Amino acid sequence: MKHLNFGLSALALSALVLTGCPDPRPSRDPQTIAEIAQLRGELDGIRARLEAKDGGDKREIKALEERINRLERGLKPVTVNLNISGQGIETKGAVDVKQGKAPATQSGGNGATDPGVEADDPETPVKVGRAPKGQKKGVDAWNELRPAQAGEKPNTGGRVRVALSAQPDKLNTYLDNSAVTSYIMAYINETLIEQDPVTFKWKPLLAESWDTEDMLFEILGADPVEGVKFSDAMQKWVKNEGEPNQQVWWKWEVRETAEGKHEVLKLGEHMGKAQLSGDTWTVTARDGSTKTFSKDKVQHVNRGTVFTFKLRKNAKWHDGKPVTADDVVFSLGFVKCEYVDAPSIRVYYRDVRPAEKLDEHTVRIVYATQYFQALEFAGGIYIHPKHIFDPEDLLLNDPKKFGEQFNDHPAHRAPIGSGPYKFKDWQQGEAVTLERVKEGYHSPEKGGYLDEIVWKFITEAQTALAALRAGEIDFLPRLRAAQYYEETVDEAFTSTFVKPQWYIGNFSYIGWNMRKPPFNDPKVRWAMAHACFDVQKFIDTVLHGAATRVAAPQYVFGPMYNDSLEPPAFDPEKARKLLREAGWFDRDGNGVIENADGQEFAFELLMPSGNTTGKQMAAIMTQNLKRLGIKLDTRELEWAVFLTNIKSRAFDACMLGWVQGLESDSFQIWHSSQSENQGSNHVGYVDPQTDKLILDVRKTLDEDERRTLQHGVQQRIYDAQPYLFLYCSPSQGAYRPQFHGVRFIPFRPGYDLRTWYDIDAK
Repeated sequence: MKHLNFGLSALALSALVLTGCPDPRPSRDPQTIAEIAQLRGELDGIRARLEAKDGGDKREIKALEERINRLERGLKPVTVNLNISGQGIETKGAVDVKQGKAPATQSGGNGATDPGVEADDPETPVKVGRAPKGQKKGVDAWNELRPAQAGEKPNTGGRVRVALSAQPDKLNTYLDNSAVTSYIMAYINETLIEQDPVTFKWKPLLAESWDTEDMLFEILGADPVEGVKFSDAMQKWVKNEGEPNQQVWWKWEVRETAEGKHEVLKLGEHMGKAQLSGDTWTVTARDGSTKTFSKDKVQHVNRGTVFTFKLRKNAKWHDGKPVTADDVVFSLGFVKCEYVDAPSIRVYYRDVRPAEKLDEHTVRIVYATQYFQALEFAGGIYIHPKHIFDPEDLLLNDPKKFGEQFNDHPAHRAPIGSGPYKFKDWQQGEAVTLERVKEGYHSPEKGGYLDEIVWKFITEAQTALAALRAGEIDFLPRLRAAQYYEETVDEAFTSTFVKPQWYIGNFSYIGWNMRKPPFNDPKVRWAMAHACFDVQKFIDTVLHGAATRVAAPQYVFGPMYNDSLEPPAFDPEKARKLLREAGWFDRDGNGVIENADGQEFAFELLMPSGNTTGKQMAAIMTQNLKRLGIKLDTRELEWAVFLTNIKSRAFDACMLGWVQGLESDSFQIWHSSQSENQGSNHVGYVDPQTDKLILDVRKTLDEDERRTLQHGVQQRIYDAQPYLFLYCSPSQGAYRPQFHGVRFIPFRPGYDLRTWYDIDAK
């Protein structure tokens, strides 16, 4: 089905002034891309059977090739816009094109709910899976050296010096997708809402309140068209007196229409709480007004896709300027701009329409398709100051020039935010210092008690521990297992420092570059899973048992992890057999296995510098693989250089980890579209069935149904072994006991310095 889209909202309450122009680039519809990938897989299978003389039909090949060509041509859009301004309520609409005369009754792969099917409330809190070992809950639960006194109240003042294992490239979360950058910027920038670490419910932050609504699509009619010719789409919505009561905005987008006759199905979009009773849909708007629709006139309903945020009127940027709806519109706009170097975050906003400014402090964000994390990403976007980054409206008028300027803007070295702490200075290679904002809407609970947060960059683990002992830092959030269990057990240390451990969603892995031999062969990847090293033994010995083996990419203690998947066992003989089946064995007796072309099995493993545990792991791997005739070289790179190699796919294998939420959307890491353009699918995993499952997950709101789909995604990934999944490990650290208000939470980085205070501060 080909689609034309424009919008119609008969229940919106304020006129919308639209600016800008349609995106001239091809529409990359994920469903169409997934369908093309699936058809290509079928095509390859038929060709393989023909070559093996095991069935297959050349007529099937021709038919599939023609179908793929039609779909690929369909990704080239023709766009026409018509803006009609009026008074009062805004109106938007949508159109759909299909061949023949019968109007479509079901949306084509847009993530909508079938009319008549009631979906779950998208704001229902996430359920947590099984609990990890060794957790202590509660404020100051680990501090037995200087426990909090009854009736103790937080005091302000003082500072905390926190060690980070790497220096950021830029102080912008979207341009530098590293953990260290996100840790720092969480105190400078703010999102519209935040998640409570205890209840997991969303609560106000930069927005003081928000409304969540559905989107109902009403069938207005159908007009016959030929090719890309359109009928007049103007709808005359009038009051009883004959006066126009709406502003109308029509956006027509044609991907491709084949020769012959077609129909344009015109749809009206209605925002509000949609309820079905019998054969009638009722939509209740934010102002309490209602509108009813016959069930047979409703094409589909998107649940929980319309969010209206009311900003705090006393929120200010750190330079004193007010935070307004323009900043929200701008922030969503630059994230969606293809010229901004933010591919890893852009995937979550590809189905979000441009934000709409309703007034100076009210903004609406609409997901075009149903998405189980819609609220999280609509409200979780970091808001940036438009007056700093785009005073000349380049994003609107010259997006390419804007992207070039934004990517290297000096404010990424000295950011201006609206958060509880403002940037003070950056000593290159040494530290970034933040200072508390003492004015504004932040209450102490939201704004923090410490006057300064100093982030010190210490790459080497032993150097960081020495700095803690020497009094150069106050909090070391990353102790190695050997440090935690062996090097910090003396009385001098345990009587001076608190030693907590806490879990956040994470897993470590070794990724195989599937784009080139030998790791483009699944038998080789499975062989590596059995050959590299005994992961459980490594956990029990090197990590002192303080990790949990994983076999799939969801958080192992979260609600969506597939417990039925067994991690591959260390089995060198099984690995040897798989390698031989894949054509790798020692053909010349030199102790190194070769393929049929005489190419030796040798590869390089990249890892970030300073990773002591990784070095131990690589040393064991080198010896184990050598016994199987495989040459392994290990290369350590400074973090920024390492990331450059990963993004440019210049590696054979890499050692890395992901930090994740209680439930993850697999699109960023595992959808085939993210294997290109420096996306996060750096190993090149491409599987049409996984793509389809991922898209189905995104639109499914029912948790049980989504769990089944999430398990299916994990099963497909497990079968392909693009990663050697290793383990989920706890964070282990140490801090000085004069800090109270310390609570460890399940969201990265696992602590919130806004609640900390120094009882010795004067």
